[in-house]
Amino acid sequence: MTTVWEAAPAAISTLKDLGYTDVCFVGGVACSLYGNPRTPHDLDILILDAAIDQESLKRRVCDQDSSFFLVPSKKIGATYKVLWYRKPRYSYSRSYYSSYDSYSYTSTTDTSGAIKVDLLLPGVMDIPSFSSSAISSSNSRGLPAAPLSVVLLLKLQAWSQHRAALQSHYRMEQYKDSRDLDTLVPIAAGKGIKPKTDLPLPASFLEAAQARVREYLVVYPSSDTRSHWKAMGFEVPKLLTTRTVSTKGRSTSNALDDLTSALSSLNISAGSSTSATRRYTRTSYTYGRYRY
Repeated sequence: MTTVWEAAPAAISTLKDLGYTDVCFVGGVACSLYGNPRTPHDLDILILDAAIDQESLKRRVCDQDSSFFLVPSKKIGATYKVLWYRKPRYSYSRSYYSSYDSYSYTSTTDTSGAIKVDLLLPGVMDIPSFSSSAISSSNSRGLPAAPLSVVLLLKLQAWSQHRAALQSHYRMEQYKDSRDLDTLVPIAAGKGIKPKTDLPLPASFLEAAQARVREYLVVYPSSDTRSHWKAMGFEVPKLLTTRTVSTKGRSTSNALDDLTSALSSLNISAGSSTSATRRYTRTSYTYGRYRY
């Protein structure tokens, strides 16, 4: 079975043999290169200096190295093909009637044991362009990675998009993304990363990132990343706190007044008794002759 760490250098080497020198990893591999412990299962490679479309690029890679192959997408109506990598598999046999050993190469479009490879271009999926000088290979594997600020904000973007996805299998990806962010955000803050000023990224990309930071902290209000996002220059929403009303040592009438005042701030009413009822408006829906 081919591993992602076998496919990664092979993909970079093949692209460079084709003349594409400004290439780097984003996605799960880049997160791992920056210290995320989760093992990625596919490759996301950004090519900054490609002058052709993605489908042509995939075909060139396959022509250059037979370890790469294309498989039609399983999505209904899709016309593109998916690029995969698998180490060459050889079979050995010896003929009973011959003293010669024979080796045969087996190549199929079966993706079992193969690694999916996504070749990305700036602008695709709102990926920003940046100077190739910002690509970093200062990691234990010596593989090129996009700058940490870009990797971080793209992971945040993936979380937000997966959370809004209609398909359940895509929506489930948000939890993996959130775990990645919980690890990656402190790493980025510890390195002094300032996404808004480190690189000349598009204003629209940074504005969207700010909105996603707020979204993330609203969904996960107790997240330990709150202070780290703030340290990196992002505005964070205020953490809502609950108000506790103490009745110890107070008369019943004064305690009830305090309780009523506290409940009023939460749009809850209290009567003459000590019980409280939350106000709400019920919305009715009609479907055919049924009312809900």
